[in-house]
Amino acid sequence: MIFANSKSTQGPSIHYVGSPAARGTRFAAAHWAMCRVPCSLVLESQVMHNLTRGGFAGFAATAPMTIVMAAVERVLMPSQEPLPPEQITENLAKRAELEGVGERKKKVASWLAHFGYGATTGAIYGLVAERVRAPAALKGAAYGLGIWAASYLGWLPAAGILPPATRQSRRRNVSLVAAHVIWGATTGLAVDRLSHR
Repeated sequence: MIFANSKSTQGPSIHYVGSPAARGTRFAAAHWAMCRVPCSLVLESQVMHNLTRGGFAGFAATAPMTIVMAAVERVLMPSQEPLPPEQITENLAKRAELEGVGERKKKVASWLAHFGYGATTGAIYGLVAERVRAPAALKGAAYGLGIWAASYLGWLPAAGILPPATRQSRRRNVSLVAAHVIWGATTGLAVDRLSHR
């Protein structure tokens, strides 16, 4: 049984009546009830913080990723083939019968989607990063490789948007793997840096 003493100058106090074991159980239950709402708010705040931090890092890391991708495909192994973000947008436009959309609009849409995807996958990284014990750059690079595999060996071919990486050129695979490693490592370092601010 629980009694509240309202005469205390410090406010109502809680008294637990019964055996020591029963008092201990009631004490734990009462204090869990008292902290349940604040604890859930703290947890939600931490989740949102991790999402925001990861999203910001992923968005920013998309810039060096794009530079590496363009450097491989335009300088080191020159090709006139559209870069992957542009190719994806072009194929989606064809499937949606939007060929009449101007080239400039398609380019803008492709790079908005590219940076948006970087922010989204970065936000997911922000949620899981603290659970993995490894150097920030290493676990970020591994995550970046995972995103490449999930995209270019997974959902993009499955959706009929691009052929799988096993059917793409060596140049394209080199540029994409290098770009995703750079993106992942940069995202990992950025999230780690933001975590210690």
